[in-house]
Amino acid sequence: RRQLARGRLARTELRSPRAGTVLHVHRRAGEVVDGADTAIAEVADLSVLELRTQVTGAELIGLVAGGAADVVLDARPGVVIPGEVVVVAPALDPGTALGTVRIRLQLPDGVHPAVGLPGQATVRRAPHPAILIPSAAVRRSIAGHDEVLVCAGGVEDHVEVRDVTVGSRGDGTLEIAAGLTAGERIVVDHVLGLEDGQAIEVAAP
Repeated sequence: RRQLARGRLARTELRSPRAGTVLHVHRRAGEVVDGADTAIAEVADLSVLELRTQVTGAELIGLVAGGAADVVLDARPGVVIPGEVVVVAPALDPGTALGTVRIRLQLPDGVHPAVGLPGQATVRRAPHPAILIPSAAVRRSIAGHDEVLVCAGGVEDHVEVRDVTVGSRGDGTLEIAAGLTAGERIVVDHVLGLEDGQAIEVAAP
């Protein structure tokens, strides 16, 4: 029986389902492997590397597969590696309120980063029309929503409290992705003390 087992072992081959480089070996010679689902080794194709990152809902707005990105690895801070967004999460993780974005690196000749290196990515968004307002014009509701105060009415103007969706954030400005239309007037100062329907006087431009 022992001789039969040795004969079978001599004819045993371990084949990876894909070409690549062995990253980790999980089993040693002589160990018993139970079933086909037991991992023996980890193999990866190092010619295709991706950066996986978690972003907020506001950062997720406007990201689409195919977008260009610039990646800088912590180990090589002076080298900018071009990349392409290949996966954008369709929904946020309810536990973290973050969504996963995967960026495939387009490695230049001579650059072979190790697997697992941390880095940062900047996605180059295509130009698009946007509504930008001062950051001070947005306040937080009791329910935790972003809201602005719209100047509504005619001669006797009053405040209309409206929920908005904030997109990208700039230096002192916010992009409003939803909730406002171009040309609407809003309150940009002393927004904390005003209530829905309260009368206001619009200052001359």
